[in-house]
Amino acid sequence: MTLASECLAAADAAVRDRRESYGSPQDNYARLSAFLSPLLEMDVSALQGVLICIQMKISRLMNDPLHEDSWIDIAGYAAVGFEIMKLIKEKEDGGQIRTTYGEDKQRREKFLDEDWGSVSLEG
Repeated sequence: MTLASECLAAADAAVRDRRESYGSPQDNYARLSAFLSPLLEMDVSALQGVLICIQMKISRLMNDPLHEDSWIDIAGYAAVGFEIMKLIKEKEDGGQIRTTYGEDKQRREKFLDEDWGSVSLEG
């Protein structure tokens, strides 16, 4: 196993653990964006919420670039962002559910059915 593979495996384990603890990333980051929007006095998308979390980890790495967990967390946030991006693209493409990724088709369908207003890939 390469060191990069070790990082990705640890990130995958963390994402799975967080999913069990906090629910789906789609739901979690939709909640985060709902909290951030009034605080920042602007619309914040779920993807922007993920990017904020990545920026927080980068900020921490600037203090201690040898902190392994922050690198693993960034990989996990990137995977979660990728998942949310794919779901948004599916919604923009008419909600065609693909079964080649993700674990829970019902959650994906619920996410696609939500009213995301002007959510786009750009945020």
